[in-house]
Amino acid sequence: MIRRQHKKSRKGCLVCKQRHIRCDEQRPTCLNCIRAERVCSYPRNQSRVRTPQDPSSHEPRETEGSCSNEPEEYQQDTNHDVINMLHLELMFHFDFNVHVPEFGGSAKESATKFVLQTALDAPFLMHAILAISAQHLSVTRPVNAMRYQNQAVELQTKAIELYNAACQDSGRERSVARLLFSSILGRHIISDVLQNNGLDFPSFLARYTRGVQIYRGVRAVAAEEDWSQLLGSDLGPIMTQGADTGAYDNLIELSDASWHLISNSHNLDNEEKTACGTALRLIETGFENLRQLTKIELGRRMIFMWSIMLPDLFISLLECQTPEAIAILGRYAMLLHFGRNIWQVREAGPHLLKAVMEFLGPTWDTWLTWPESLPNPLQVAIDSG
Repeated sequence: MIRRQHKKSRKGCLVCKQRHIRCDEQRPTCLNCIRAERVCSYPRNQSRVRTPQDPSSHEPRETEGSCSNEPEEYQQDTNHDVINMLHLELMFHFDFNVHVPEFGGSAKESATKFVLQTALDAPFLMHAILAISAQHLSVTRPVNAMRYQNQAVELQTKAIELYNAACQDSGRERSVARLLFSSILGRHIISDVLQNNGLDFPSFLARYTRGVQIYRGVRAVAAEEDWSQLLGSDLGPIMTQGADTGAYDNLIELSDASWHLISNSHNLDNEEKTACGTALRLIETGFENLRQLTKIELGRRMIFMWSIMLPDLFISLLECQTPEAIAILGRYAMLLHFGRNIWQVREAGPHLLKAVMEFLGPTWDTWLTWPESLPNPLQVAIDSG
């Protein structure tokens, strides 16, 4: 019997090669490794760079070549094991507000110093710092956006590879580094997936769920006790600034009208209704915090916490393009509006809400009513977009 030939994946990850299965070559984590919950890593010095930004693409990304007008020191091969001028630029640019711009305050200098000192003994954290710094520069210096975006992808991929190799290391310092890494990586991924790069909605949804899975997988490696290590470190007072660490333990209950929409759905079973209810309660808790002057920071932080606090079943519903889950994602777009001054978010709110409304159609408008007692300039942005 003649076996059907399969196209070989010559640049696949090491895990897929060992398992003798075809790799989709997506970086930083291929789809096979995500599904199997395996540690994904790639051989070094591969010129082809794949990212979670567009899972439907199987073409190599274009990189800056010899025709670039940039200085020669920026055109050399950026070997991640040695220092180069671009790395120095990225490290010099980094401060804590690049990572968490909504914190602000006078603690920025001490927080920046602590994070960089921690990274000196944790190469995976240093690469994550350089990656998010490059991503930030791609926004603030649009003339050189492509160069910085390429560097952000390469450095993020290397950071995850180093993190996977070091995730078994123990010790207080390593615990703090892991938590900082998961936080920085999460911000970077959210920034990536919320970019308005012209994808159709199903492609955006695939990119979003893939990015969330990568983030949740990395964060899961950091054990729960690591949080106590971080809170006991020099960064502890900054992490709890203006916030109760247990503030999200008690989510607000849904209004009768909101729960009625979920409970009366004939498209969901009881477990799926519970998952949707939890996802919506997280958003409504964010809105409730935004209504209180003393908890506004908590409300804005929910923009980044939502994706990692979602039930796994809700992520599956999004992957299946379940209308109820997509409508709740539209509700999340309203929450994104309140982070429009954060560089990782910008105008993602109106873009996402408009995409959701066009995908679902007017019959789902009752799910997308604006939260009471909060200003709504978003409709103007949607109408003009």
